[in-house]
Formats: sequence, structure tokens, C-alpha cells
Amino acid sequence: MANDINQFIETIAIKAAQEKGLHFSSERDAHQYLEKTKLQIRQLINHGNSNFFDGLRYLRENDQGYVHGYVAGVATKILKNLDSSKKLNKIIETEIIRNDRSLLFFTDVINEFQTAGDFHRELCVLSVLMTLFPANSQSYVFYASFLWRSEGKAVAELFYSKITDLLQDPALDYFAADCFIKNGKRDKARELLEKALGRDLISHENYDSVKKNIQELMEKC
Repeated sequence: MANDINQFIETIAIKAAQEKGLHFSSERDAHQYLEKTKLQIRQLINHGNSNFFDGLRYLRENDQGYVHGYVAGVATKILKNLDSSKKLNKIIETEIIRNDRSLLFFTDVINEFQTAGDFHRELCVLSVLMTLFPANSQSYVFYASFLWRSEGKAVAELFYSKITDLLQDPALDYFAADCFIKNGKRDKARELLEKALGRDLISHENYDSVKKNIQELMEKC
């Protein structure tokens, strides 16, 4: 199961890296990113990924409260429209890509699965998060945390080593470097942090905050 998810993440990460972040120089580039994201989701569904389906069902059942209700509603819509690519595209575009709060809602709900102690359920809902938000570094930080707790820090370090080569994101670099430091790999962490300080691939306001955290972590190296 873990190997299947690792391969899936690597495939998605490569596609996301090809987009060079979420800043677009033209409307055409933005449209191409939108189409590629929807294509990734359709391809995963067509391949019948069992973890993805189970994750949607777990999220659908967890519908108490406004945020949980929103996430459960999206999961329900996707499950009900798997046989219609047109409807599925519309759901993804309106509920995920064009909703600025969708990532926050999903991460809030999935964070509860991280503390429940059921690794299978957590893995399934994480597969949903990484499928719907393939270019967001937070999805991979969540997964690395899962690997650390379920398979050990060496596996988490290996994952971070691969994903930071594919995705150029200062926030991801920060969490990866923190993992390296805790594993005693300070030189490796320092090298990554130095690269991160030269990357401004997220909004200026957020980058300033991440940059401060990176500089503070550099002092531990």
C-alpha cells in the first residue's frame, strides 16, 4: 500500500513541478494548469485507486459541523459523479480550484484523522488531499508526518529528499530541513535551507514569514 502511494505522489509531484509553482505569466498558462489538474484527478479515478475511494467515503461520513459538512459535501459530489467527466470537471473547478478556502477546510478535517491513530483511514484521506491539491506543499508535509509516525523517521527523510527535488517550495524545504536536523543530517539541512532562501515561489507576504522561519532554523545547523 505504501509503495503504491509513494509512486502516486511521485507522479503527481513531477506534474506539479512542471508547472513551476502557482504563479502564471498569462491566462493561457493558468488555464493549462487548471486542465492538467483536472486531468490528474480523472486519471487517478479511472485507475480505480482504492485508497482514494475509501478516503472519499471516510470524508463523506464525517459531516458534523460547517467545515466538515463542506468537505463531506464535496466528497459526496465526486463519488456521485464518477461516471460523468463533465460534471466531475465542474465540481473540481468550482469546489476546489476556485474556492480559496477549500484547502483550509480539507486540512482542518484531515488533521483530525492524524490524531485518531488509525493509519489506514489516515492514509486514505491523505490520498484525497494529495489528489485534489497536487501542487500544494502542505499535502506533502502531512504525508511526511504520516510516514514518520507509521514507518519511521528514515522513511520520512527519504520521502522529503525526493519531493524537495521535484517541488521547489520554500515552505516544503523548511519542513524537510527540520526533518533532516532531527535525523542528525545538519549539513543536508543547511544545504537545503540555503537553496530555500533564494526561492520566492509563493506569495510575498507568506514568503517573508517562511523566510524568517528558515533563517531561525539555519541557526540550529
